[in-house]
Amino acid sequence: MKRSIHSSVAKGLAFVLIVFSSLAYADSSNFLTYREKMMGAIGSHMKALSLIAKEGKETPLLKHAAKHGQALKELAEISYDIFPVETKSLKSHAKPGIWDKQGLSKEFKEELDKFKEAADKVAALTKNNDYTGVVKSLKTIGGSCKSCHNSFKSK
Repeated sequence: MKRSIHSSVAKGLAFVLIVFSSLAYADSSNFLTYREKMMGAIGSHMKALSLIAKEGKETPLLKHAAKHGQALKELAEISYDIFPVETKSLKSHAKPGIWDKQGLSKEFKEELDKFKEAADKVAALTKNNDYTGVVKSLKTIGGSCKSCHNSFKSK
């Protein structure tokens, strides 16, 4: 009888683990909303830098550039985590080419690497609140975003 109780408990625990691991991404609305908000935050920081650049060299907003640059760097670092393979079948703007059998596709990882590299440059170029750095940084990261969206985001 002890053996059957242990067996039943083990089967029950296995069932619970399987159910909960498959539910990790089951609430797709929350996960996809999070991903959209992350991408929106990236876009908002880029737009803020763009507005600072449009204000010109003498804008008092220039002192905020480094904060936006740092935020982009930090968001780029965690952007790898917002496209888990478990979300591949969820309805979103993400094209299937983002994933392969092992997880993120090589091509998508390369785009994320370019984005992270560009975001690192943005953080460095804006670090001293230098106007020329702000303008350069926008060109650097804007090209990275456009390339990835052209390849991996459906309209």
